[in-house]
Amino acid sequence: MKQKTIFKTFISRFLILILNFGLVIYSTNMWGSEGKGVISVVIADLTIVSFFSNIFVGSSVTYFAPKYKTEQILAYAYLWSLLVGISIPVIFSITHHNSAYSGYLIALSVVSSLLAANINLFVGQQKIKMFNLYTILQQAVHIAFLVVIIYIARITAVTAYFIAQIGCFATLFLVSSFQLLKNCRFSEISFSKKIQNTLFDYGWKTQLSAFLQFLNNRLSFYFLEYFKGMVSVGIFSIGVAFSEAIWTVSRSLSIVLYSDVVNNKDSDIAIEKTKSH
Repeated sequence: MKQKTIFKTFISRFLILILNFGLVIYSTNMWGSEGKGVISVVIADLTIVSFFSNIFVGSSVTYFAPKYKTEQILAYAYLWSLLVGISIPVIFSITHHNSAYSGYLIALSVVSSLLAANINLFVGQQKIKMFNLYTILQQAVHIAFLVVIIYIARITAVTAYFIAQIGCFATLFLVSSFQLLKNCRFSEISFSKKIQNTLFDYGWKTQLSAFLQFLNNRLSFYFLEYFKGMVSVGIFSIGVAFSEAIWTVSRSLSIVLYSDVVNNKDSDIAIEKTKSH
């Protein structure tokens, strides 16, 4: 493991925490506990959508990046992002769950999934520097868009938060796509049932464990919304944001280790590295 890479990843995570805390404090002051509750529930919905989209755009992209062509992986990732990003929020709106914000959820789901595919591909290609850059930019650019929308465009409703986030994700997706696709040959884009089944089989298994972790962290949001209202969700979400800060070090190490392991062709060495770290 490269200690320098781990350190840089840790620093990037730390900066993300600072920016995220800044967003939490600002959004709470700007829209109150109820507004923060609305944001938290929509983001929780977005996380649920992400579990489905990450079957093809999550760790499966990272794991198979050294094994398949970029054109083949991204073709499935992008199509799946569109399919899931639209269908799941529509199902939410039909059940009248947060239907007032369903349009924003659809846009967020699509662009965040597309961006996630690109970022996870950077990890699979061992471009940890790019991964760190884009994870920081997701917070920094979001804040920049918020400033423009609230103080220049004069949109002060809670929807400004979602509009800024959509603009952030869309911008970063376009920039990262240019970096990834400039060396790709579009003539080599192809669809293989074998690759499709392989990506799906690996993806759903990893997402199952992630979903259980989500239930542990976010299921309380929905119970609080139902029994106590949005104000309680907003207050509770602030505490959750602080509690998740303790995972910074382990997540920094795991990202670098995972990138290193998936690119190692010797399974014995990969196992030893995993055990030692």
